[in-house]
Amino acid sequence: MDLRQLREYLVFAEELNYSLAAKRLFVSRPALAAHLAELEDELNCQLIDKHGGHATLTGAGKQFVDTARRLVADWEAVVETYRHLSDNLITVKVAASNLPWIEAHLFTARRALQKSHPEKQLSIIIENGPLSTIDALADDENRIIIAGYKQESPASPLQSTAVDGFIVSSEKILLLVTDRNPLFVRETICAADLAGATLMVPPDIYAGYQRDSMAERFAAQGAAVSIATQGFADHFEYFSHDFGQTVGIVPTTLLPRFGIDQRPDLRVFSLADMDIASDFYALFNRSFTATENGRLLFDEMRRAASPAGM
Repeated sequence: MDLRQLREYLVFAEELNYSLAAKRLFVSRPALAAHLAELEDELNCQLIDKHGGHATLTGAGKQFVDTARRLVADWEAVVETYRHLSDNLITVKVAASNLPWIEAHLFTARRALQKSHPEKQLSIIIENGPLSTIDALADDENRIIIAGYKQESPASPLQSTAVDGFIVSSEKILLLVTDRNPLFVRETICAADLAGATLMVPPDIYAGYQRDSMAERFAAQGAAVSIATQGFADHFEYFSHDFGQTVGIVPTTLLPRFGIDQRPDLRVFSLADMDIASDFYALFNRSFTATENGRLLFDEMRRAASPAGM
């Protein structure tokens, strides 16, 4: 049974004449007769009586008129609902991160949209895997990412013509060493004290440290350091690493999350003469923000990320 059969049956029920009904429906008389016969076969019920050259509806046929009208009306309501939904459903795919800001601002924006535009529905899909790069964003593999850039970096994500964005948070980056490193007992640590050291960073931010010229910034402070990484699966594995004589990094946000400040074998410190801090941007695929729904979400998230929520 399909809608065409139902609509044809309703027209036939009004005309009770195959030729007149076929003319209204712009189908041939044999085609209409075949369609109605298929409907009767599917229902296993005779709907049309054909005695004496005149067509009439059987008792079941008269009852089925109401059923067919209801089915057609219900389906038309479904179509209208989903046509309306297609214009108002905002689906965003975002790259999962170890930092909570994008999720927090997304849910704040969704709540705001529900108040200001109750017809809009925001569906959030969190993607795991290596999608948290501007390249993935530009390739339309996701809609929003969080990207960290060191303050004073010569690069800026907003230089790209493929993205729109704004800063959602800034935080200080701390260094860490184990109790096997001579720096562990040093009262004050300056950048020059790291001369010759290897800075071990997680793989997901290794390219960012290269992009932000961090080795050159250390060199300008008298410390020739090398920046390296290993195939750490996640931050838990990274912070479980035996750093030995290498130096690790830790955003202040992650200190309590991984219990780093509670471990007696680690010393977390900042340099006395060199501040390291990151600005974290919410970056949007520009083709998404060019749409009405994308711009609404962008504006609400930017408002949520502003200091006063304005």
